[in-house]
Amino acid sequence: MKNKQITLVLLVMVLLASLFTVIACGPSNVEVKVSIMNKEQLTAKWTEGDAARQLQPEVTVDGKVSDKAYTVTSSAPNVVEVGSDKVTLTAKGAGKAVITLAADDATDTVEITVTPRLSGVTVTNKAAMSEVWTDWTTIRTVEVAFAPAELYTAANTTATVMCSPEGLIKAEGYKLTAMGVGTATVTVAVGEIKDTFTVEIKRQEPAITFEELPDFEVTEEGAKYLALEGSTVKLSDLYSIKGSDNQITVDVEASEGLTYNSEENTVTTKNKGTYTVTVSATDKIDENLKAEKVITFDFCRKLTFWTDTRWTADELKADEEQSIVTTGDGYQMLSFNLNPSKYYYAEATYTGVGGAWLGMAHFKTETLQNEAGEDYLKENHKRVLIHAVNTWSYDYQSIDYDTLLKNGDKSGWQMLGSEWDDIAYGANYLFHHYKLNEYRNLTPSADNSVQKFAVLRMGDFFMFFMNDQYVNTVNLRFYAEGDTRPGLFVCANGNPGNIGVVRNINFFDGQEAVTEKYNALTDNGAKLIVNYVPDSWAKGSQNINNDHFTPGETTAEKGINFTSTGKNLGFNDSMIGTYQLFDGNFSFSWVYKQTDNISVGNTGDCWPRMALEVRSYKWDAERTVFGAQYGGTGGSRWLLNTPNAPEAEKWCEGQHGFDVTKALKFTITRELTDTASKYTMTISMVDDPTVTMTRTIEVDASKDIRWDKAVILHWKTSGVNGEFSNVMWKSHSGQGNWVD
Repeated sequence: MKNKQITLVLLVMVLLASLFTVIACGPSNVEVKVSIMNKEQLTAKWTEGDAARQLQPEVTVDGKVSDKAYTVTSSAPNVVEVGSDKVTLTAKGAGKAVITLAADDATDTVEITVTPRLSGVTVTNKAAMSEVWTDWTTIRTVEVAFAPAELYTAANTTATVMCSPEGLIKAEGYKLTAMGVGTATVTVAVGEIKDTFTVEIKRQEPAITFEELPDFEVTEEGAKYLALEGSTVKLSDLYSIKGSDNQITVDVEASEGLTYNSEENTVTTKNKGTYTVTVSATDKIDENLKAEKVITFDFCRKLTFWTDTRWTADELKADEEQSIVTTGDGYQMLSFNLNPSKYYYAEATYTGVGGAWLGMAHFKTETLQNEAGEDYLKENHKRVLIHAVNTWSYDYQSIDYDTLLKNGDKSGWQMLGSEWDDIAYGANYLFHHYKLNEYRNLTPSADNSVQKFAVLRMGDFFMFFMNDQYVNTVNLRFYAEGDTRPGLFVCANGNPGNIGVVRNINFFDGQEAVTEKYNALTDNGAKLIVNYVPDSWAKGSQNINNDHFTPGETTAEKGINFTSTGKNLGFNDSMIGTYQLFDGNFSFSWVYKQTDNISVGNTGDCWPRMALEVRSYKWDAERTVFGAQYGGTGGSRWLLNTPNAPEAEKWCEGQHGFDVTKALKFTITRELTDTASKYTMTISMVDDPTVTMTRTIEVDASKDIRWDKAVILHWKTSGVNGEFSNVMWKSHSGQGNWVD
């Protein structure tokens, strides 16, 4: 009974609740809804202090918009405040707020985030940006930070950069470029929030900075640079110029003798020496800002014009310190860097240990034309005139060298076959002298591993010297008729290490300078008179302590002169000469006065004779013997012999009115024809030139197979002594010491 009462009470309560619900909802089937229509706009980024936003509420009853009353509330009025009009929302502070729209029991909400407003703009590299600005080529970049940093970054916030006064700095975004001199204020701002700094803008003095290069030394005044004469140096390779920007005027002033090319910015010179280049850099905006440096160029002598690639030259130093070395085998050549000419001198000191041929060379040049019709010089490396000494025995040779006849290993060297018939006749030289030290009385250096050799060209004549001592002279038309250039020649003969280093190299040209050198070396020609001892068979002709002849001082009156002093000498023991080789046409003359007839009769080969022998370069039989016999069998006679002529021939003639106690002038001239050498021999009295005799002979191939080749002249004085004076000669072109 009790349980049934409880159940009845609950039922009554349910019925009462249902009744109240029906009453609250009004009539049955009425539906109220509310909506916030602009949620997307309301949830967009909103910063405190930004403009108020308008809520767009909507209330519907049974699906129709109604003006039914509604309410709008904020969960955080300190973040978003709802206005009295229930639609105006104001961002009051940073944070989150839920806005609720309600009508009856219907609600709609939107959560709005209010971002903190930007509180700060800071130039973070202000110290660097405020430094004095002199390098106008550098663009400075402003670095900015915003606060609060967790919300404001360079990615989502952009500041405006402004510079004042105008014209000093150009701003492109955060990048600044210097434009004018002065003090500028730079402002970085986002709205009213800003940061500033000032910077002083100046022009800097231009700076000339030198590069680190070989052979380039930086000095307080500038720099020193080593280069070879004839080389072109690009100045921009040596230094760089930096100023505030590229508004710099650069001036280059080169000293005399140095050529400056402004378009290429290069300097060059043909001549060695010390030159200067003054480089000035001036700021175009402020001409008071200027830098200046002086570069001293030491253009060192370039030693070689051409080499056969097996030489190494050490050239970037003073002349006296330069050197050349080769370690190659066989023959090797180079030409010096000297203008080809007819007058030059060149010397070099070899430091070899023996076992090699060392010497000098002459290279002929010829003028050719290229395809453009321009002249250029070509140097002949196939035919070369050589003077060489064998350093273990001091044998000497002069060779008209044909490089095409070399052995495969380049160890041999021969005469030009087409010119000298060397292959047919078996000799390798124009001149040969055995043991210069022993038979020519030439003095080697105290250290026999150090020898100085030199060549001197005087017009048609090519001379060789050893340790400043005259060796010989060659006159060959092939070389004499063109310009030549001196150089070096060596032949290792299988001992490449014996050549050593070539030092003390000196060369120059010019007729006046070369003539002066010639006079110094030869004592004005006096030292050209030497004993003629090509080999041991002529050793008796050595002039030791002037026991065969005494050279005299060259004077205007006597010219080149000497006095013979021998005693009872045989023909091969009394040979004296100038050691000259004459090619083509030539003339040779001297004055002779007998002073002593010491012959004890015509015994053996000690005839009382003074005569000049003319022989071919091969030392064949005499082509002619020209001179005089003073007394003896047959009396005084004048020797104008054909080769190997018997004594009875008419060319051994009587006195012809000559006074043998007085001075006689002897002159021999050769003239080449197509088929023969014509020798004209003249003797005349010095006191009375009308007393004279002349004979002419011709030497053709039937008498001498080398009738047209170069010849050697030397005197033989046996049984008589006398004074030789006014010894003179002239070549095919009339050059020499000839005086008419």
